[in-house]
Amino acid sequence: MTFDFEWAELPDDIAWRKQQAWQEWEDLDARLQDPTHPLAPDEQAELEQQKRAAWKQYWHADGARYHLSNRQISDAITVMERAGMARRVPTPAFPTPADYGASSDEYDQWLDTADRGQPPQPSPELVAYLDARDQHLEANYDAQVIPVHKLWTNDGWLLTPEELDAALPHAPAAALDRRQRPIPWWTQWLEYLDTARGHGGARVH
Repeated sequence: MTFDFEWAELPDDIAWRKQQAWQEWEDLDARLQDPTHPLAPDEQAELEQQKRAAWKQYWHADGARYHLSNRQISDAITVMERAGMARRVPTPAFPTPADYGASSDEYDQWLDTADRGQPPQPSPELVAYLDARDQHLEANYDAQVIPVHKLWTNDGWLLTPEELDAALPHAPAAALDRRQRPIPWWTQWLEYLDTARGHGGARVH
């Protein structure tokens, strides 16, 4: 499992470049997979290189996204809990589409098209579910700082600007991992969280 954090509110220029990169990736993938138009080896290699470049542009989003491995997030949570940046709190169960009279199929279809930037108009029942889900992903549940569950699963949690404002003053200037070795990316991680405060927080994927 990996964890990817992305600014909740992307500037228009970054959002546009990200969408363009996704479209380019899809177009290139379709050409590479098209059985009716086999490619010469050199052409295939060039398209694969372009596809990797498009994915990199989409994934990194011009600095709006930050990646941590499972081991790195474990070290980060340990340090953040000890420093008072994060706190464990009881968390209610996720709402489900059925709770609001919507179907899982409708939600899956909406999610797939939303990822492509063209979501259909949801039904009133799905709107109610989406609102409840957003509230759950954003809620602090009296943690005051960052709730640990928002760091421990990549379910789309939102680290809100308010949580980051409360957490960052507790951040140590340096940190050690589980083997008591310096964490080389710690300063970069804090800088990312600090920047995310000005972009609506960070969404966890």
